[in-house]
Amino acid sequence: MMLFALTLLLPACNRGGAEEWYKQGLLELSEDNEEEAIKWLAKAADKKHAPSMTLLGSRLIEKDAERARALFNEASGLGYGPAMVYLAACNLGEIGGEKNVTLAISWLERALRGTDLTDPQREAAHELIMEYGADNDDEEEEEEEEEEDDDDYEDNEGLNGRELFVKGVQALKEKNMSVARDYLMKSLHQDYAPAATALGNFTQSAEPENESIFLGLYMAAARMGEPVAHVKLAKFFLEKKDNERAIYWLEKVVKSGNLDEEDQQTNEDLLRGLDPSRLIPENVKGWAKKGSGLFVAEDYAGAAEWFLKAAKEGHVHAQLMLGLCYRLGRGVPADPKESLAWFHKAADQGCVDAWLILGTMYYSGQKVEKNLPLALKWIEKAYQSGVLRDTAASGAEMMLLTLKGVVDTEEE
Repeated sequence: MMLFALTLLLPACNRGGAEEWYKQGLLELSEDNEEEAIKWLAKAADKKHAPSMTLLGSRLIEKDAERARALFNEASGLGYGPAMVYLAACNLGEIGGEKNVTLAISWLERALRGTDLTDPQREAAHELIMEYGADNDDEEEEEEEEEEDDDDYEDNEGLNGRELFVKGVQALKEKNMSVARDYLMKSLHQDYAPAATALGNFTQSAEPENESIFLGLYMAAARMGEPVAHVKLAKFFLEKKDNERAIYWLEKVVKSGNLDEEDQQTNEDLLRGLDPSRLIPENVKGWAKKGSGLFVAEDYAGAAEWFLKAAKEGHVHAQLMLGLCYRLGRGVPADPKESLAWFHKAADQGCVDAWLILGTMYYSGQKVEKNLPLALKWIEKAYQSGVLRDTAASGAEMMLLTLKGVVDTEEE
């Protein structure tokens, strides 16, 4: 079953900045030039081209399983579905690392929610879930039975990902590691990103040799927008003296605007030391700051002018605020299309606030065509990030409960 599943998992689409190298690798493979193919795919993989990482990993499984698993980990962290299925198969078959059925099922479920799997890949993912899911349920039931005698922890039935995470953190503080891991794994099953980061940290501390596991967890959390995971990945790659990958993760989190002020400055300084060209120039940050000051002072025309200057240079907060100006008609004529365009630009840079705003707009249908599947996509991303504060998180959760019922019904 395992070998059959693995044979189905060739990348389904071509994308990324190393497209020509990837195509050359495919060409070499078609002519049975394995060594040449691996050279081209490795060049593309170094540029974080997910299909190349996945295909390269598939060629290395028998020769270097650990490296193959690491490639699948990184491509999965970039959101590439075929890599997630490969990574799940590695976790199930103890390929390049330890067996972890729970984590494998989680990756398979995420892959199936995406759109970049071919039909054979989807069938393989479904087969793996059916084959291993029941066994995993039995194992979890046994673990739960063992913990029933612990009166300090109440039944977690019906708790959401955020609540399970809080209980897991509390158990960690009390040094009850088995209970903490149980809560965090259940939180991860609900795709709550901070749980993936916490489990990654847990694994990295206890089993530093299991890089494939904790890196996979960090990358899963980073893909969902969790800023701490980005920083963890950057620090890991810095320790490995892999500055290119460290810069990649630092740049993503610094530009997203999801860090608090102190962490933002710390990581900007770190990124500046590695590659100053990756940072938004100080004058552009100054334009955005001027815009914010004028917006608070209700000089909306002046604010919009400065936001526009900064937004055009890629400043994510300026893009978010400019979208708000166009939405509300503050300082510029109200323009739903322009507003939506700027919110999408901020969202594309990983801004969680933009994800939530887009989800709310598509949910309500105010000044934009109502689109519940899109609303579900964006609100789910925002909620899963774990960045939202209490009120916003509660509001997002309520919308999610409504949307999941409606969207599931419509799909049926």
